[in-house]
Amino acid sequence: MIATILLIIASIIISIIQIVSIYLARHNFDTKLKIILNILVFLFMGVIFFTSFFLSTETYLPKNIVLILWYISIISWVFSISLLSIIHKFHGACCYTGVPKLKALAEALETALKGDCDLSYIEPELFELQDELNNLISDAGLVEH
Repeated sequence: MIATILLIIASIIISIIQIVSIYLARHNFDTKLKIILNILVFLFMGVIFFTSFFLSTETYLPKNIVLILWYISIISWVFSISLLSIIHKFHGACCYTGVPKLKALAEALETALKGDCDLSYIEPELFELQDELNNLISDAGLVEH
């Protein structure tokens, strides 16, 4: 019973923090505050994980579901940070090489990633970037036939 209550409270707190984080991202608030909110999300995700894993007397399935969601959240957060670094460097290179479509896409992706958006939000731009890179490679004659 206590484990279930802790899970519900931690889930609600995570939802509230994510809503606040989205609001802050749209209004360009301080990056330190965003980092603090991300740390709080991971803290409460840890509460959910350990509560469900060690205290729960319910079935085995909810423990696995919580564990999977916890890992997905961590992986997507780490991926978005490393993706931001790569896109930032790529955007800088596009500024000097005269590829306006790629520059615009890189700028849009970098702006979205700096705003702590969800990766599913930028998925169309990532596919468009891939298409433009393929076009550039074929235009340059680097495609092997």
